[in-house]
Amino acid sequence: EYGFEEGLKGRIKRAMRHHLVHTATQRFKEAGKKMQQRSKNTWETAQTKMTLKWEEMEHKWEPGSFRGKVMTYLKKFKGVSAGPLKGTNPTYCLWTFVGSFLALVCVTGMDDGVGKIQVGERALYALVTSFGAVSLILFSTPNSPFGQPRNVIGGHVLSATTAIVLQYLKPTFMTQFVMNAFAPSVAIFLMSYTGLMHPPAAACCTIYVSGGADKQHIGWLYVFYPVLADTMIMFILALVINNMSNQRQYPLYW
Repeated sequence: EYGFEEGLKGRIKRAMRHHLVHTATQRFKEAGKKMQQRSKNTWETAQTKMTLKWEEMEHKWEPGSFRGKVMTYLKKFKGVSAGPLKGTNPTYCLWTFVGSFLALVCVTGMDDGVGKIQVGERALYALVTSFGAVSLILFSTPNSPFGQPRNVIGGHVLSATTAIVLQYLKPTFMTQFVMNAFAPSVAIFLMSYTGLMHPPAAACCTIYVSGGADKQHIGWLYVFYPVLADTMIMFILALVINNMSNQRQYPLYW
């Protein structure tokens, strides 16, 4: 009987210890859940307060106020959802290389050939360095609105004419470095106004006004040769080579 009582007491003690441990564990778990919920509620409350505070600030900064204009301006730095351009497949790139090379080698070859011709005391030239950028637009992005015929031809003629006229009318008080910025800016304005935007054409204008006697000695000939001549070579080759590829269609419009 004594042994039975001792065994029973031992079992009761073990059961009580197990119950206490289980109860304590449950309490710790419940306390942990409460702490997590409290932290979550605290964070959500803080986030809600921050959102409300920001909305309150935006409400105060009305669109017409100075602060509102500043905030609207700064928000533009965030960009939009559109992503950067992705690379193209090797076949497309090969056509781009072939077209660019053939177009540029025609221009550089012509430049090498006419270098012996003298206009006044200086040699004639055919290479205008901005045409490297022209080849990129015509053969890498032929669907670009900047690469359509009216933009390529019209933009170059307009910009070259602007360069010659402004350089001829340059007042004595205007320094050359100001003219080097003023002329292409006028050309960009005119291209934007007429819808004949073509980025390399602005560079074509800059090359003439900043080139000094080495570029300006041919005068009005610059519009027709080398600018218009190079433009037509580039355009004709773009018309022929781009349409040889199944992945291309040039032009989109005339």
